[in-house]
Amino acid sequence: TVATVVEPLTLPAADAAPPVPPGRMSPSIALAPVAVALAAIGLVAGVDDGATVGDVVRVVLICAWAAAGTALVASRRYGALGTVVLLVAVLAGVCSATAEPESTEVVHRLALGLLPAAGLHLLLALPAGALDGFRRSTVLAGYGTGLAIGIGLVLASAPPPWWPVLLEAAAFLSIGLPASNARYRTTRGLDRQRLQWLGLAVAVAAETALVLAALRLLLGGPDHWGEYAAGATVLLPLALAAGASRRLATRVDRLLVHTVALAGLTGVVVAVYLVVVVGLGRVPSEDERSLFALSMAAAAVAALLYLPAREWLGDAANRLVYGERQAPDESLRTF
Repeated sequence: TVATVVEPLTLPAADAAPPVPPGRMSPSIALAPVAVALAAIGLVAGVDDGATVGDVVRVVLICAWAAAGTALVASRRYGALGTVVLLVAVLAGVCSATAEPESTEVVHRLALGLLPAAGLHLLLALPAGALDGFRRSTVLAGYGTGLAIGIGLVLASAPPPWWPVLLEAAAFLSIGLPASNARYRTTRGLDRQRLQWLGLAVAVAAETALVLAALRLLLGGPDHWGEYAAGATVLLPLALAAGASRRLATRVDRLLVHTVALAGLTGVVVAVYLVVVVGLGRVPSEDERSLFALSMAAAAVAALLYLPAREWLGDAANRLVYGERQAPDESLRTF
């Protein structure tokens, strides 16, 4: 009699991350200290003329992007995406370091034209850094367009018009955001959760900018609301860095649901106040602003407490009526 032993078949988990490739770390990690050094040079140049809130925010953002790129490259699994993030940090650092001296104005304008193209590269490379044929061609065309715009800025008179850079950034966003959203819809498992971290950061940053803009319009402050709104985008590189950790990436689902819900509620509050002010046809006066601020704070607190209060009251009502946390029909629908 011959005994046959059949080994159990083991299938990998659906969201298992690809194995870490062996070998040495990518040399692109050397771009991180370069970006930080360029940010420091820009800060020192700004201190000579009196550092502003914008200078500090710019340095913090560059360092955050450099740190995110370092985390991604160090993971090795997402080294290609980390290289793109570090390229964004270096270009931003070049823009910062060459903003003040007139001798480096040519480099500043070229880097400024290429920075939106690097942003397009990042959007198309999500979530792991891979580019197929169409996306690769789009990225190359983006860099070509950015270089052409940078050369145009160099040839322009001083001070140069900045609207081409804004138009370039808007056009690249209109291309990159739908493309990254389409890739999100087709991804599953860990890659999808990593993109959810990025979506969480975008939601919070956009909500912060909306609230700051409303406060500026309705209450006349804060004075540096634009810089603070730009500073809120530090959540984007932090989200990319969080996605490099499997432990953090798998904990984003419920956090994203609650964040989107709360952001939507506070956005509705801000929109209602803006509509009321526009309907009144005037901005609140100095005497009215204190009362208006308290009213906005009360509405914001009510919006933040709405979801937990609704859940608690619903559970209490179900216990009172049915003796359970969930109504019978709701349990049946869940099943």
